[in-house]
Amino acid sequence: MKEKIHLIHPFLLALSPAVFLWSQNFGEVPLREVFPVLFFLLLLYVVAWFFWKIFFSDLQKRAIITSFSLVIVLLFNYVYNIFFDNTVLHLRFRWSFIVIFLILISFIYFLKKSKIDFSHLNKIISIAAGVFILISLAQVSYGYYGIYTSNNKNLYLDTKNNEEVTELRDIYYIILDGYSSSNVIKNVLGFEEIENFTFFLENNGFYIADESLSNYPETLLSLPSSLNMLYLDEPNADRKHFSMAENHKVKDILKSYGYKYIHLGADAFTYFNRYADRNINIGFFSPYQSLMWHNTIFKPIQDITGARIERLAEKFGFLDTRKTQWQREKYKLEKLSELPEEKGPIFAFAHFLLPKGINVFDKDGRYLTEKEAKQNGSIKGYLNQVQYINTGIEKVVNDILRKSDNEPIIIIQGDHGFPFYDNLDIIDNFADPARARELVVPGKYSFPILNAYYFPDGGDSLLYDSMTPVNTFRILFNHYFEQDLELLEDISYTVDSDDETEFIVWDK
Repeated sequence: MKEKIHLIHPFLLALSPAVFLWSQNFGEVPLREVFPVLFFLLLLYVVAWFFWKIFFSDLQKRAIITSFSLVIVLLFNYVYNIFFDNTVLHLRFRWSFIVIFLILISFIYFLKKSKIDFSHLNKIISIAAGVFILISLAQVSYGYYGIYTSNNKNLYLDTKNNEEVTELRDIYYIILDGYSSSNVIKNVLGFEEIENFTFFLENNGFYIADESLSNYPETLLSLPSSLNMLYLDEPNADRKHFSMAENHKVKDILKSYGYKYIHLGADAFTYFNRYADRNINIGFFSPYQSLMWHNTIFKPIQDITGARIERLAEKFGFLDTRKTQWQREKYKLEKLSELPEEKGPIFAFAHFLLPKGINVFDKDGRYLTEKEAKQNGSIKGYLNQVQYINTGIEKVVNDILRKSDNEPIIIIQGDHGFPFYDNLDIIDNFADPARARELVVPGKYSFPILNAYYFPDGGDSLLYDSMTPVNTFRILFNHYFEQDLELLEDISYTVDSDDETEFIVWDK
């Protein structure tokens, strides 16, 4: 029995990719997404163990070949990048398959013929795999500990349940990821046609806060801030911020008035909300599960067979992250247009990974392959997706205004601006390079954002050009729900480059 414990490494190595990825993305991965992956990996381990039993009766050899094959299968993307792509070999997937297959055959032959006692090697691998798993689990445990010990002093918000409020309008909170202000898109990125979208919004009664900035330069900080109407205490609290973005104050207040919460998530930490009355999304895998899949050998096999065999391409197309993203955003636009038909009142939160995100749309909404997206480059890709989502949002706005019985409340907002830091090598090609350099936030995104409001019945009289998202719902609740929430000072925070545990004010 003691000797068999040293053969545990195939089991540990099978689970280690999921546990490690969980620990590294702890803030964005709930348990419900981890358990199915662990179950699948456990099943894969059992299949591999009994498969190699056909060839190896010796337990010591069987353990080694099982671990070797599991590493190839589960970590193929890493193996390919390290040994085949980022080297002088620079082999394509097809050739790397052949090389790895030949290595596997050679290794099987070596094990078959070898008279070596592999017990010591099995002990070393088991200890190393065990330590790796323990370190990853310790990181996860530390993350949970941080949730329960941290306390945001501003999290409590004094609100009153005013039963005299009888006109409950549908509320649409639409987040366009990375959508910069029209001034930046026109004057820095050089896209003058953005004025057409601005004109459309204003012509339909929207107030555009022209000088608006995001409060934080990334989504996982920006959304928990705006949805809880407060500033955050610390930067490095991903799990806490994920929890705040999911279980937020805005939906609590609205639910107390009888609102139905409809959540249209993105391929990110907003993918699913367990507190929503209804989730609208597509995708066979969550973002975490999709990343696990992409690291395995199954993903390139899918790509190769899918490209050549039409039936397999259709069958396994749901595993293609790019195609799913293209389908998801179109699907959510369609569903948003249908929501006015829902029995209300409703609060719809819709997060689009547009215009920031993987470039899968051309300006007319056609699907772009990865090769086409690379040819376009990041700037053109971003502007293409600006044009596509503008067209989509125009239709959504028209449909919501036309179909709603009572005038709705609509907020269209960027969670942060354009990622200038990704484009420093071509910054001189911008229409206004000097201004582009001013907007750079080290390591993250810029702050100027689109911030547009359809606040009927006098609600827009409380809006102002420099308002930031942290005050969005404070103003909304004060006007439409007769609350008395104090407006906060409009501040943009970024992480201190000298101390990553602290925020500092961004000096614009």
